[in-house]
Amino acid sequence: MTAPGTPPEGLPEIDGPGSLPEGRTLHDELRRRIVGGEIPPGTVLFETTVGRSFGVSRTPVREAFARLIDEGLLTRQGRGCSVTSRTPEEIIEIFEVRAALERAAAELAASRCSEFDLAALEAMDERTNELVRQLGGEPAGQEVTDEIQRLNRDWHHRLLRSTKHGFLIRELEYVLDMQATYDHQMPVRGHADLAGALNDHEDILAALRARDARAAAEAMTAHLAEVRVGRVRQYVANAELDNPSP
Repeated sequence: MTAPGTPPEGLPEIDGPGSLPEGRTLHDELRRRIVGGEIPPGTVLFETTVGRSFGVSRTPVREAFARLIDEGLLTRQGRGCSVTSRTPEEIIEIFEVRAALERAAAELAASRCSEFDLAALEAMDERTNELVRQLGGEPAGQEVTDEIQRLNRDWHHRLLRSTKHGFLIRELEYVLDMQATYDHQMPVRGHADLAGALNDHEDILAALRARDARAAAEAMTAHLAEVRVGRVRQYVANAELDNPSP
């Protein structure tokens, strides 16, 4: 993975003063942009810059920074804060926690998900399938890449929420959001990998429809094991590009 260079000062491509959406706190908006990849790892944020961008005083900025530091999304850096960068090994550790929790989520969902949950999961996979067919084996552009990644995140969040288990939802959504912060640094998977992931989703859905908790848990574990292997391979490939042999 490419180590971030000198990060830009302030927020990239941020709206002007007064841009904070109504009903959303500064913490929520910054968190959304970090998790969504709009403010990438390594970016340095300063209280004055953020306050000026959103038309707020430094007090709510300090409060937002403090919460984001507690959540592991920001790290103190000099007079400002930077969006936390992590090593590939640390990102894999996050993924391993996700795998353990999401296995439990799939097992619970088998008995708790509704017909509406299943229909929503199927619709997201159908849309992803449509995008993959449109690619026809060609590399995905940024717009398609973003939509495929969003659909995949939404699929896993929807399965999680179908458990109706408040504590598990809070904990796993935190882990999923943490991982999403770094997913934007990864290229979208190839056609074969995407097709394999969709087949995995279908295996999970089949177990959920059958109300088979054990099969759902095992299908989720197998799916995430394959994804983990792909991540490790991509990190190795990135490292070789960054440090080519003489």
